[in-house]
Amino acid sequence: MIGQEIRITPGSGIVIHHKGEFNLDQVYNKAKSWIDSMRYDLTEKEHTIKKYPDLDETIISLIAEREIDDYAKFSIQTNFLVRDKNKKSGSCKGRIKINIISKIELDYKNKWKKTRTSSILFYVYNNFIIHKKIKEYKTKLTNEFNDYNNLIKEVLGKYT
Repeated sequence: MIGQEIRITPGSGIVIHHKGEFNLDQVYNKAKSWIDSMRYDLTEKEHTIKKYPDLDETIISLIAEREIDDYAKFSIQTNFLVRDKNKKSGSCKGRIKINIISKIELDYKNKWKKTRTSSILFYVYNNFIIHKKIKEYKTKLTNEFNDYNNLIKEVLGKYT
């Protein structure tokens, strides 16, 4: 059964861990550049820096969305958690955890969920009428997600 949201990444997403030296500005800028090049609309949901005596903690949450048509929308959410000790000119030494979640949202304008009858039609439409098109959406977003994930790993020096 196809619901309103189709997750491309499992559970809570894909997590990339890195310990050592890295350049947060470079990772962030490459991620943003990729998002722009793929014509996603970007929203920076959070950008928080907390200073502690022995380290700094940075939390960044990005949401990239792109309407595919009037019915489907792709979404890639990237959450950065950085704990670093020596920040000097963009270079950090510490830990970075990047969580990436990707999904397809069907009927994102909520035209099909207004009544019980339209909810049944939503089910029939997704599971029988445009089933092949939804498979194409999945393939396309999976390929984009893999490209994005590999880019971030490459910038961190974690070659795939």
